Amino acid sequence: MSVEKIKAFLAENPKFVEILKRAVEHEEAHSKEEHYLGWEWSDVRAYPAELMKLVREGIVNIKYKSRRYTHYVLADREAVKKSLGLKR
Repeated sequence: MSVEKIKAFLAENPKFVEILKRAVEHEEAHSKEEHYLGWEWSDVRAYPAELMKLVREGIVNIKYKSRRYTHYVLADREAVKKSLGLKR
């Protein structure tokens, strides 16, 4: 997803700004892990329904799913960082 589309989505849905910031922080904190599965809803303090909206928009992907767990990753971390105005 392009930076412009992410910015437009966040302009319409500002509650997702903090969720995406926490997702970026979590992914960068764990980026060196060899078997990183992603983050869960509790890691970014968001309801699963909110995360499904991000999945439908193409901003977030589901990396791992089982009966008990769902792990998410950003589809394009750099694009999300740029749209949030975060430094590289």
